[in-house]
Amino acid sequence: MLSVLTSAAFVCVSPLSHGAVPDDGKGDEVALQRTIAAAVAQRAAVCLPAGVFELGRAAGLASLVIDRGPVTLRGAGPTTILRMTGDGRRGDWRGLELRAGAHDVVLEDLTIDSLGTFNTEEQTHLVQVSPGARKITFRRLQLGPMRRADQAVGHGSGGDCLRLLGEAAQPVEDVVIAGSSFVDCDRSGVSLQRGLRRITISRCRFRGTGDSPVDFEPTAPGPIEDVSLVELDIVRPAKAQGAWAVTIGGHGDDVATRITMTGCTLRGGGVGMLNVGEVSIEGNDIEHGEGAAPTISVRRRAGRVRLIGNVITRPASAPAGALIEAQHNNGQSPTALVIAKNELRQGTSAAVISTISLAELEVSDNRIEYTGADARQFVIDTHAVLADAGKIRVLDNTIRGVAAAVLRLDARERAVTGVELRGNVGEDLRESVTCEAQAKGRIAEVSASDNALGQARSRCATAAP
Repeated sequence: MLSVLTSAAFVCVSPLSHGAVPDDGKGDEVALQRTIAAAVAQRAAVCLPAGVFELGRAAGLASLVIDRGPVTLRGAGPTTILRMTGDGRRGDWRGLELRAGAHDVVLEDLTIDSLGTFNTEEQTHLVQVSPGARKITFRRLQLGPMRRADQAVGHGSGGDCLRLLGEAAQPVEDVVIAGSSFVDCDRSGVSLQRGLRRITISRCRFRGTGDSPVDFEPTAPGPIEDVSLVELDIVRPAKAQGAWAVTIGGHGDDVATRITMTGCTLRGGGVGMLNVGEVSIEGNDIEHGEGAAPTISVRRRAGRVRLIGNVITRPASAPAGALIEAQHNNGQSPTALVIAKNELRQGTSAAVISTISLAELEVSDNRIEYTGADARQFVIDTHAVLADAGKIRVLDNTIRGVAAAVLRLDARERAVTGVELRGNVGEDLRESVTCEAQAKGRIAEVSASDNALGQARSRCATAAP
C-alpha cells in the first residue's frame, strides 16, 4: 500500500503503511507517531481508516505527541477509534498531547476513548493541549467513553476528556471545538485550566460527565480570556460531582474575562461564576437539577455579569435554594449584575434573586414566576454585610406568585442606598419593598413608584408611599 495517497483535496498519509494494524489488540502508538512525523514533513494529513487503534502507555506522559504543524488527523467517522489501553501505572497519562510548537493542527471525524485502561488516576486525560500550542481545531469528534457500563459516574479511568492547560508566559491560543460529542467523561468534558486566549466551544453535546461538563478550574495564575460557549447541549447526571453544569472562573487577580455563553441548553445544573469579569449569558435555556447550590451563582471578584434573555428554571423537585445568587466570598464582593428580559421560574421555597454585599444590581423587564410553597419568601432579597449595597434598580418586571414582597432590603453591617422600584406588575404580593436596618446598618434613598402590585404597600420608612 502506498504511504501517500493524493487527491484533489489533500495529501493523505496512511498509518497502515507505517506499521499500524487496527483491531489486532496490539499497541499502535509507535506506528501512529511515525505517521504523524511523516505527515508533518510532507504537510499532509494522517488519514485513519475505520477500526480500533490501541494507544499503550509510552515512555513519556503521552501515548501520542504533536509538537509542530501544520497537520491534520482525519478519521472515517466515529468508527475510527483511538483507544487508550493498558496499565496506567497510577501516574499522569494523556492519550494525545499537543505541546509547545504545535500549530494549525486539526483533529476530525474520529473517536478517542479510554475503555482499555486499568490502574489509572485522576490525571488520565484523553487529550491535553499544553502550554504554547496554538491554532488548534477539534471537529466532529467523539471524546469518550472514559468508563465502562459497569463503572459508576466518576469511577472510570479518571480524568478529563479534553484539558486545555496554558501558562501566563506561554498561553494556549485560538482553539476551536465544534460539532463534537463528549460521552461519559470521568471528570470534566472540557477543562479550561489557565493561560487561555480565544477559545470557542460550539454545537457540542455533553452526556454522562462525572464533574462539570464545561469546567473553568484554574489551579494557578494565568489569564483566561475571550471564551465563547455557543449552542451547547448539556445534560448533567444527578450523581456528578460539583454543583453546576458550567463553571466560569479565574485565579485570584487573573479573573476570567470576556466570556460569552449563548444559545445553550443546560439540564441538571446551572452556571457557577467565581473571579470573573465581563461575562454575558444570553439566550440560554437553563434548568436546575438535584443539587442544593443556586442555579446561577456569582461570587467573589465578579464584575459586569449580564444575564439577558434566558429561561432559567428551578423546579419544585429541586432542593430549596435561590434561582440566582450573588454574594461575597473570602473577603471579596461582586459588582455590577444585570438581570434583564429573562423568564425566571422559581419552584422552590427560596428567593428568586438573593444578593449579599453586591454593589450595583439591575433587575429589569423580566417575567418572574414564584411557585414555592412558602409565601413568606421575597422575590428579591438584598443584604448589605461585607460591602454597601447600592444602585439597586428593579424596573418593569411582571411578577406572578404569592410572596411577601418584591424587594427586601436588609442593612446588617453596611448601607443600602440608591434603590428604585418602578413599573413592576404583580397581584399576590403583600409588600412592594420592605426594609430591615440593624444596629450598624443604614438604609437611604429608596423610592417605589408607578408599580401595579394590587394591595401591596411599602414597609420602608424612607420609601415613597
